[in-house]
Amino acid sequence: MTNDLTATQPVLPPKVFISYSWTSNEHAAWVLSLATRLVKTGVETILDRWHLKTGQDKYKFMEQMVSDPTVTKVLMVCDRQYAEKANGRKGGVGDETQIVSSEIYGKTDQTKFLPLIADPARDEDGNPYKPQYLKARIHIDLSNPLTYEQGFEDLLRDILGNPVNTPPPLGKLPSFLLDDTEKPLPTAYMLNMFRNALLSSKPTVRGLADDYLNKLLQELEQFNLKHWEQPGSSWEENIRKCLEVALPYRDDYIEFLLLLTQYGTDPRLFTALHRFFSKAIRFIFSSVNNASYDSEQDTYEPYRFLIPELFLYTIAALLKNDHYEATADMLSRPYYDGEAMQLNSRNFPASYGLFQPYLEALERPGKNHPLRLNIPSPTAKLLMQRATCSDLSKLDIIDADYVLYIRHLLNPEDDNRFSWSKTLGSYINNISLPFFVHAQSKSVFAQAKAVINVQNKADLLQKFERAVAYSQDLHGRSPLVIERDRMQIDALDML
Repeated sequence: MTNDLTATQPVLPPKVFISYSWTSNEHAAWVLSLATRLVKTGVETILDRWHLKTGQDKYKFMEQMVSDPTVTKVLMVCDRQYAEKANGRKGGVGDETQIVSSEIYGKTDQTKFLPLIADPARDEDGNPYKPQYLKARIHIDLSNPLTYEQGFEDLLRDILGNPVNTPPPLGKLPSFLLDDTEKPLPTAYMLNMFRNALLSSKPTVRGLADDYLNKLLQELEQFNLKHWEQPGSSWEENIRKCLEVALPYRDDYIEFLLLLTQYGTDPRLFTALHRFFSKAIRFIFSSVNNASYDSEQDTYEPYRFLIPELFLYTIAALLKNDHYEATADMLSRPYYDGEAMQLNSRNFPASYGLFQPYLEALERPGKNHPLRLNIPSPTAKLLMQRATCSDLSKLDIIDADYVLYIRHLLNPEDDNRFSWSKTLGSYINNISLPFFVHAQSKSVFAQAKAVINVQNKADLLQKFERAVAYSQDLHGRSPLVIERDRMQIDALDML
């Protein structure tokens, strides 16, 4: 047998009482119209013309309406006469004033009483007419026919407890305020400045993007290995420790990237990324004399993973948010830092292949590097271990790495000094890569083709077949045949 107490109880409609002054027949009709509309929109409305019966004590009726706990709102329709009667304690309004004012001043829940402005007239100070005891209370203005509908919606929201503006969910206190050992990154202030300017569409946003990236470059200076060498630790151990400490800065940069790629609309904003990586070349090229180069003396080694990691995430963020033009610009424009390159006898622009991730400390033959081609390299494993950002997934990083590989495969003439191999190729297996899945659409390919630098499907096929021919062994076999399926060339439906 069903227990009625456990059955779903019906939701009772909100209930309001309207207090007003019969200033004129026109004003009384206005109040009646308001009450009628409230009822039709599901609000139970108590109005003297409907509910005060002959022989009833009107003072007792008013007192019951004001103090009745089922009445959720008392709507006080204010005009000049209502204010004067309330202040002078005259008539029914004066009686209500004595009741209401004692309720307002005697109880903590004052949201029950809501002034409504019905009179377009204003006092000598330009303020709407309200009783003295309601002067400081927030009101809803229904006096202007042009804004009446918005005012009525505000009234309904107030009655239902569903305001337009609500506070966001309470977050967590910044951990660095609770833990003296954890401090905000030095880049945090610049990132917040950039975020606020970007979301507010301020004209300073481009300058602030450069400011943040320049500050990040400045902070990256600390990851020179000479600052992290520990007695008794190997070169590899010191590098791993250095990269671990750098992880918060990488995550900080990813947050910047997500803001830029999700909310940035000015194409000029993305040029800041190219400037950043051109300046970051100084970290890629070691100052060690090439003639007597000893990798274990090279204190710049951590940067040969960290800067390429940042570059890989940059391309991943641009592709994921469909910024194909900006991606193509990043891949077609050369990178150059005269001072850093001259120190290493490399005084020439370089392609994006300069940022290929590679750690000598991990990749030494016979130490960590696998002999089988389908086994992830140590550098690839480290990239995947660090790929913990939910908004830029491991698949996004693999996709970006593969697109960088395909662009160089199809366009080797762009730069014969720096190429891009499939760092994460062993993680592809049978997964579908987002870039080439989306490129099956004509409209997407029309924009995305510039990323891999092809003009159309015929151009793509021609360049791919050329790459296959170059890679064939003595028996006419090529390891690139599998790439045709990975790119899903046959599924592409384009001009």
